[in-house]
Amino acid sequence: MTGFTASVELTDADQRWGEQVRPEIDAAISQFVKGFVAAPYRHRVEHSLHSDLMAILRECPVLNDGVLHLANHHQSKLIHKEWPAQRIHEGQSRRANIDVVVLPPRSKDHAVDEREFRTGSIAACAAVEIGLDYDIEHFRKDLRKLRNVDAPMRYLVHFCRKKSSSQTQVRDKINELRANDPDVQSGSLKLVAAFPNDSRGFNVLLPGTPDWLTL
Repeated sequence: MTGFTASVELTDADQRWGEQVRPEIDAAISQFVKGFVAAPYRHRVEHSLHSDLMAILRECPVLNDGVLHLANHHQSKLIHKEWPAQRIHEGQSRRANIDVVVLPPRSKDHAVDEREFRTGSIAACAAVEIGLDYDIEHFRKDLRKLRNVDAPMRYLVHFCRKKSSSQTQVRDKINELRANDPDVQSGSLKLVAAFPNDSRGFNVLLPGTPDWLTL
């Protein structure tokens, strides 16, 4: 991996804040999954799902009320869509965008430069990639995106609405990662998923659960 690296890295205070809000973000992701299971055809495409997740995250006061102060005396919120990854993946010419991120709050005394904000050069505390009915190649692409992010909380979410051989490949890859991937085993990368089962329900992986659940 080469190229650009985010110029505003997470401070120790940012890391501590991230640990404090981890339960809220885990709970929001779990609610997001349950909402999909309850109405898997509410949205046609993945990008509409981003709005659902951002709305759920905003229901958490510590995330919605948090402020990122800019040095030009303006403010921004903490929840953002299409935020650039910290690094350029090998063979690519620019940074990929992460679907949804949560940035750390910054006080006026620790305000960030406007240019660093506009260029997406601020490291995130949480990063989420979402897939809907995508095949194994798209799943691998989303995984590569998250490999280029140093956020202490990374979530790779995959939703499936209809059984197929391509979706079986994705599920097999998820189980392989759960068994062998150091980031997954350490908890810094969480695999989140929903696949239809034979009982007209869904088998799901939620943050913080050690195995598949049936909903």
